Amino acid sequence: MCSALHLICNETFFAIPIDSLVEVIDQVDIDPIPTMSLDIKGVFYYRGKIVPLIDLRYKLFQSKELSQSARVVILQHKGFFTALYVDQIRMIVEYDRLRRAENIDETIEKYIDGVFQENNLDYFLLNIDRLVGI
Repeated sequence: MCSALHLICNETFFAIPIDSLVEVIDQVDIDPIPTMSLDIKGVFYYRGKIVPLIDLRYKLFQSKELSQSARVVILQHKGFFTALYVDQIRMIVEYDRLRRAENIDETIEKYIDGVFQENNLDYFLLNIDRLVGI
C-alpha cells in the first residue's frame, strides 16, 4: 500500500506521493520573476531557501483562473524544495496499484505515472521528476 496526498486542480483529482511532501500552507509572499515560464508564479523563501512556486493549473491546463481555496504544497525531492500552487487539498489516500491512464490529454499524460481508484474516483498520480524537471 502506498500513500498519496489528494489534491484538486481544475476539477480533476490528482495525487502526489506522500514521501515528497514537506508541508501544506495557505499562502506565501511571492517574488515574481518576469523572465520565467508562465507556469512559475515566482519564488519565495522557505526555511532559508529560495523555492520556486509552480502553478499546477497553468502547467497542466494553461489556465490562470484563481481558486478561493488555493493552497501551496511544499515538496522536497532529490534534495531540492519545490512548491505547487493547487486549487484544493483534500486528504491522504491509499493505493496499491496503478493502471495506465486512458483517453487523457497528452499535456497531462506526460506528468503522470498512472491512475488509481479510491471510492470509485480516479486519481492521477503525478510524477514529481517530470513535473518539476529534476
